Amino acid sequence: MIVGTTIVFSTEDPNIVPTQAAITGVIPNDIEDFSLQNDRAVAKRISTLGGTHPKPRRRRRTKDEMFSALRDELNQISDLLDHIDRREIYHLPGLASRLRLLIAEGDPMPLLQTSAAFVNRPLTVYVPPIGKLDRREVGDIGLLSVALTVSTTPTGVARNAADLDVWLETLAARIDGRLSSQREMIKQIGNTIGSHVDLDAHPTIDALRKIKSGVEGAELEMLVGYLASLARVSKKLIADILA
Repeated sequence: MIVGTTIVFSTEDPNIVPTQAAITGVIPNDIEDFSLQNDRAVAKRISTLGGTHPKPRRRRRTKDEMFSALRDELNQISDLLDHIDRREIYHLPGLASRLRLLIAEGDPMPLLQTSAAFVNRPLTVYVPPIGKLDRREVGDIGLLSVALTVSTTPTGVARNAADLDVWLETLAARIDGRLSSQREMIKQIGNTIGSHVDLDAHPTIDALRKIKSGVEGAELEMLVGYLASLARVSKKLIADILA
């Protein structure tokens, strides 16, 4: 399993995966060219922005207004990430909620993607070789597979430049036969721990809470590491747009 720039995992349930495992160095066959998908993602955002119209009795916000909202999100995410880095994990729901609205959900697009479309900017992240989620694939019951790597710079694990929207449509988790894309994963987290406490736990969130990851020398829930990585990526992308 991969969190941030590290392949490392452990779990409380030895029946799911080995107690601990770590891989260092460069992954073989880790180069993939996403340039065509990246160009399509940028063009799609621009087309979506230009092809939609304000809802009845509403006004379309200007670029300056959207950028002002983006600055507010940058400040909120920065503050929340500082709390998480200090192991004040009770701020995780707030971070989950902000990330859902910033990069995964919005009408017609999330705030970050809308802002990028205003200035025709790519949203470049670095990822391992990945494939688009295949809905025809049937996951094995009892199988746990998680692939959550994304980085702001090339690393030994994530060496391929991909647009954020390309990465969001790739497979994030396969848990008990249920497949989730990165976008769906972010929504699931934001719609559960980020908004309310459900009596019935979501299986994906439950699995991420059980898995412990070694991140920056400390053991954390994989859920924490995933959201912290997304927050750092989001901060860099926002800064690039506002520069």
